[in-house]
Amino acid sequence: MNKKIVIYGGTFNPPHAGHEKVIRILLAESLTDEIWLLPSGDRLDKKISVSGSHRRRMLEILLAKKFSDSKIPVKISDLELRQKPPTYTYKTKKILDKRYPNREFYFAVGTDSLNQLKSEWQYGKELFRHLNFIGIRRSNFPLKEKPKHLRMLKNKSPALSSAEIRKLLALGKSSKTFKNLLIPEILDYIKNNHLY
Repeated sequence: MNKKIVIYGGTFNPPHAGHEKVIRILLAESLTDEIWLLPSGDRLDKKISVSGSHRRRMLEILLAKKFSDSKIPVKISDLELRQKPPTYTYKTKKILDKRYPNREFYFAVGTDSLNQLKSEWQYGKELFRHLNFIGIRRSNFPLKEKPKHLRMLKNKSPALSSAEIRKLLALGKSSKTFKNLLIPEILDYIKNNHLY
């Protein structure tokens, strides 16, 4: 039987409590044999202000502090960080299938992104028909159209935004501001490396 892998992609710029919650939901619903976090490479639709190496390091910190004892392995894949830009899910899926023929991949995607899939993603209509999705319920983003292969998570992800967190960091807000947004070790890493 093929191993089931959930791919949870994102810029993770920075990884925050919302990302942690989604990972916990994925683990609690026992949908997979492994979870692979996939930090985005360079994209045409989104400017990423922090290098892939910093984003990967922050994910390593999150996993070490919050998921080191997980029965289901949670790993980081730097596949997109090593790809020649721009990176697209379609291209990533083809590479994964070629490298790991005995694995079945499921892409964890928020309902906000699923609603844009057919119109805004590279090869979106094809992905909509053929990719295995795990839908992450996002507040204020009800699913408009269901992809062919979709399983929805029962719980909603918190309404947190990396962009909003970056704004607060740029404003120099106190550490107390980030208590429920970032784990202290990631906040320390951000400050020590003068990110954002």
